Amino acid sequence: MKTNKYLFFIVLFLILMSSCQDFLDREPLSSITPENYLNEESQLAAYAIARYNVITDMGYFEKDHHTDIQARRYHDNRYVPGEWKVPQSGGDWAFGDIYQCNYFLERVIPKWKSGLITGNVDNINHYIGEVYFLRAYNYFNKLVALGDFPIIKTTLPDNHKALIDASKRMPRTEVARFIISDLDSAIMLMKNVSPDGRKNRLSSLSAQLFKSRVSLFEGSWLKYFKGTEFVPNGPNWAGAQKDYNNSYTFPSGSIDGEIDYFLTQAMESAKVVASTIELTENNMLKEIDMSYHDYAVASAANPYLQMWNY
Repeated sequence: MKTNKYLFFIVLFLILMSSCQDFLDREPLSSITPENYLNEESQLAAYAIARYNVITDMGYFEKDHHTDIQARRYHDNRYVPGEWKVPQSGGDWAFGDIYQCNYFLERVIPKWKSGLITGNVDNINHYIGEVYFLRAYNYFNKLVALGDFPIIKTTLPDNHKALIDASKRMPRTEVARFIISDLDSAIMLMKNVSPDGRKNRLSSLSAQLFKSRVSLFEGSWLKYFKGTEFVPNGPNWAGAQKDYNNSYTFPSGSIDGEIDYFLTQAMESAKVVASTIELTENNMLKEIDMSYHDYAVASAANPYLQMWNY
């Protein structure tokens, strides 16, 4: 009798252990694992819009704070001796946002090409295009701040040698061309309107407009800094001494060819936007009857002024 009782408990124990093993083998339900994410349309949409933080800040307006142009209600430490310090993290050399875009593209593009992402095909394309735009936007900020900069298209392992090898600064013209390449991908993939019908997401025309801006910036920079250390092959250009030994060849063959390339890209992209979106009429009427004490009403006679006053 005792033998049967012991046998019963042994069998029961084995059953419970088997059940526990099956339960412990289950993937966590409270967290998202890489294998189960970025597999369908809504996940791509959520990932892309979460990266919008880089273009929704007020950075362009804040650049003039604490200068002779614009003051704030508090002082800046740059004017306090010994208090203008280098931050321990972040800054122009931070790669966090670029990493997020590379992570997305590295995982999504192979699935997309294999047809493994579920959802509306046009919307899927649009969200992939958004991430191409956002990577281009991040790289443009680096171009403006630092000029020559590493071009990194993939996520890198936490390995010192691999990171050092990938950190080689590329000439600014190649960085600008890389940005334009990403924007061309965004233009090809994105719709002219947001997938949800609203106006709170990027569009193909947004990419065209930004492409014009990037091209105008780089073309103008090369034109006006030609012959200085701030452009490739200029005297004392840091890249010549470190990587190219004074023998760098522009993709178009010369700096003048690069200037022409970028300014042409700027004009062509701007033309696409200008020919698609009707500009607000400006009848040049500037007179405002101050008796109204209401600029919105007083400027109603000029649609352009009215646009800014409402």
